[in-house]
Amino acid sequence: MPAYRDKWIEIGLKTGDADWETFDKYMPICYEKAGLKYPTRIVHVPSPFFGAHVASVAAEIWNKIYLKSAEASVGASVGASVGDYEYQIIKTVDAIAETVGVNRSWNFWLGGQFWIGGWYYWGVAFVNFFFDVCNLKLSNDIMERAFAYKKVCESVNYIWPNRDFIIVCDRPKYILRDSDGRLHSITEKAIEYKDGWGLYMIHGVKFTEEQFKKAQTATIVEILSWEDIDQRSVLLRERPIETLLESVPKTLIDHTDDCGGYDLYEVEFNGIGKTKILSYHGWSSEKPYIKFVKPNATKCLEAVAELRHQTVAELKLSLKS
Repeated sequence: MPAYRDKWIEIGLKTGDADWETFDKYMPICYEKAGLKYPTRIVHVPSPFFGAHVASVAAEIWNKIYLKSAEASVGASVGASVGDYEYQIIKTVDAIAETVGVNRSWNFWLGGQFWIGGWYYWGVAFVNFFFDVCNLKLSNDIMERAFAYKKVCESVNYIWPNRDFIIVCDRPKYILRDSDGRLHSITEKAIEYKDGWGLYMIHGVKFTEEQFKKAQTATIVEILSWEDIDQRSVLLRERPIETLLESVPKTLIDHTDDCGGYDLYEVEFNGIGKTKILSYHGWSSEKPYIKFVKPNATKCLEAVAELRHQTVAELKLSLKS
């Protein structure tokens, strides 16, 4: 199972040129199986942003019904998920739709390589596990449908299939992720297409370009007052603690080398006031961490003991409930 999962995740994350030859060979079969004539207008677009707008304009011009029924026929036998990868792709789809500024309900698109996992997207990975590994054999018609849809999903990114036209998107230029598989970069777009369109994401949290640039130089006070709590959380996680503390007045109250070493500071944030923080290194890494402690704390180890006491009390309360 892990090897098969990894195979399909690799397919889902492919970058570079789309396989237009494979798409042109198998997409007509999908239409044939849906009982529809294959359109003569096949438009290649470099990004979902471009594709969404072209599809929207084309729909208004031709004023035709979209292929919801055809999609159901094309993907009738496909379903299920490829773990956390699919969850991240769903978030990416939502982020793209929001950024493009379109209502997802106006069109029924196909996700191509990004939809190989979800059961409600007729997940190619799930279905083909039974075919490839379990040797499941169904009717020739079902097998031909599944194979054609599989090849289409392997070959391109997003697809807008309609009666009078098909708009199909090239693969991303690059995709950057963190160790948990989330779209992530602190220096550039986490995903970018060949026309330059993409998304700024930090540990799976989306930023506008303006927010992303502001975050590069934001002080700890600015980050603590950041309106979006998810953005605030990932910025605090990503920014080195030493850098954040450089921008605020602070006084060292206590230091100890015991238990890996701790520093107790009193810091003052404009608009927030004075508070005390405990700075330390984790047992498994050299990365420093901070915790806010009670204002009356005067010794590092006392503050540590208080934090652990709070943790135990919260655990007991959780077990009781």
